[in-house]
Amino acid sequence: MRPVPFTYFCGLKPKCFGIVNWSVVYLLMVVAFPACAQKNTPVSDSTSLKMAFWNMENLMDTVNDPTFDDDFTPTGVMRWDAAKLNSKLKNMAKVIANIQPDVMGMCEVENESVLQLLLADAQIKNSNYGYVHFDSPDERGIDVALIYNKSEAEVVASEPIKVKLPNGDKTRDILYVTLKVHAKDLVHVFVNHWPSRREGKEKSEAKRIAAAKALAQFIQSKNLNSQSCVIMGDFNDGPTNKSIQSVLNAKSTAAISNEGAFLVDLNTMLDEDSVGTLKFGNQWDMFDQIIISNALYSDTTAGLGYKQGSFGIFSPEWLKQHDAKYEGFPFRTFGGKKWLNGYSDHFPVFAELNYE
Repeated sequence: MRPVPFTYFCGLKPKCFGIVNWSVVYLLMVVAFPACAQKNTPVSDSTSLKMAFWNMENLMDTVNDPTFDDDFTPTGVMRWDAAKLNSKLKNMAKVIANIQPDVMGMCEVENESVLQLLLADAQIKNSNYGYVHFDSPDERGIDVALIYNKSEAEVVASEPIKVKLPNGDKTRDILYVTLKVHAKDLVHVFVNHWPSRREGKEKSEAKRIAAAKALAQFIQSKNLNSQSCVIMGDFNDGPTNKSIQSVLNAKSTAAISNEGAFLVDLNTMLDEDSVGTLKFGNQWDMFDQIIISNALYSDTTAGLGYKQGSFGIFSPEWLKQHDAKYEGFPFRTFGGKKWLNGYSDHFPVFAELNYE
């Protein structure tokens, strides 16, 4: 049976969980009810649509599931309890409230329950967000998801795209969502979290190539090459790597007019050597990307299109770590096993679509 997507309104949907987990109940009471007294309604601009993506870095609940999530439990090595989760939710909601996206893809989200808790936070509770999420076969139990402003967009269709890895390992599905924006235009959104480089860049490259092929084949099968598409995610590869540039065939903004490619990688507007969305050692990486179809980038006729100059990395000073060793790094949740009470080890990326 094909899984059914869950689209939530801000507020909590009653659900029977069977055995009650009282830490979750406590969080629902702490996060949801005080939020009712506060309002944060962003100004709606019917001429634009802000897109964003963020790796949420282990947005996990406290429940010990059958997946390999033991570290993120009250008795696990991270001592992940209700208080830490509540603080994490508030931090993540703060970033979303500051970006004010109309559509935001996410990865490293454990399940629908943590998304529900996130959207119930007082900082974004009244921002009219719904979301789409499917459970994926990833062994760590982390998924991709999408939130959207219901005043600006509605979900027309959604489904997970399976990624078969060459060695039989399991990984995240790619989330495909068709949105109708401003009640008239269809935008096809793909949220990705491709296999990591944990085994090393070269040894793991075949896995990311498999993900790129799965996405490219799906787009071809749906005849979306001439449509308005937004591909976002943590690809664990940069814009110049084989999976992105050759297999997915996403080209730089400078090359697009000459090569006539279907996809334009907006990250190529930035210097990949001096800036990035995450940092390992002294090296910045540009793994978090927003890629759009040529129909959105080059078509200057009336209709929805990319707003020139709107792509960027969201990295205010309060989202950075400030100490001698890690100055300027993304301010993450943990440093090793030490709880830093930060946000994520990735910066979000964003871009804007508007009407000419």
